[in-house]
Parts: sequence; structure tokens; C-alpha cells
Amino acid sequence: MLQAYLDESGTHRQSEVVMIGGFIASPAVWVSLEKGWMQCLSNLEVPYFHASECDAGMGIYSSIPRELRTALFYGLSRVITDHNPMGVNVALRR
Repeated sequence: MLQAYLDESGTHRQSEVVMIGGFIASPAVWVSLEKGWMQCLSNLEVPYFHASECDAGMGIYSSIPRELRTALFYGLSRVITDHNPMGVNVALRR
């Protein structure tokens, strides 16, 4: 069995393209990956990761300096590459 984590973009009315992307892996890979993921989040004491909020320094990331937010991006990227889930994506013109 495989499990997927997916996210969508472009579902609003004005968007010309709808995209879905994410990763697929076995449950055992996800257990290990999630452990590293949560460790990265705990380093900054944030409960979740939302890329656009983190990049813009909004919401829960508003008090975190840019260099620490950038380090979070790199840390989470490293967790993903260390566990090597299969990346998937699709884009459809509306």
C-alpha cells in the first residue's frame, strides 16, 4: 500500500490552470519522514508548515526572522530528500 500527501493550487475562479502536486511513499517511509518533519517544525516552535505564509512572514511566521524561515525551508527539503518519496504533479488548463 502507498500513501500520498497532495496539495492543490489554482482552484479559484480566476485561475487558468489547476495544479495538484505532492509525494507518494509507503507508510513506513512516512512514519520516518514525519518524525524528521516534526523535529524541524519544533525547532521554530511552529505547529505546521505553510510555504506561502512562511515565505511572506505572515501568520504564525510573522515573528520569525527571514533567515530562520529560510533555514526551515532547507531543513524540510532535506527531510524530504533523505527519505526519497516519489514526487507527483499534474496541471490542467481550465
